[in-house]
Amino acid sequence: MIVNTTFYVEPALKSEFEGWARDCYVAAAAKSTGYVSSMVMRLLVEIEAGAGYAVQLRFADDDAARHWDNAVAPELLADAAKRWGERMVHFTTFMEELV
Repeated sequence: MIVNTTFYVEPALKSEFEGWARDCYVAAAAKSTGYVSSMVMRLLVEIEAGAGYAVQLRFADDDAARHWDNAVAPELLADAAKRWGERMVHFTTFMEELV
């Protein structure tokens, strides 16, 4: 099971956001139950509001992914919202690899 969270951040936050994604978000996922792997990617489409990122977290099963989404991620995302406010927005999508 893959938990994909897409982020859009203002241009001035790019470096700070990338550090947070690596050192906080992915680091917390790596300690979470059922974590398998992660990828942090920059979106190559241009958007006026800034930069887009996709953070994909792979978990062993649906229960581990749901635990992350319900018990761990909300606190991290709330902290990010306090830190950056409307200068960062996000949405999360659950994915299943087919091929």
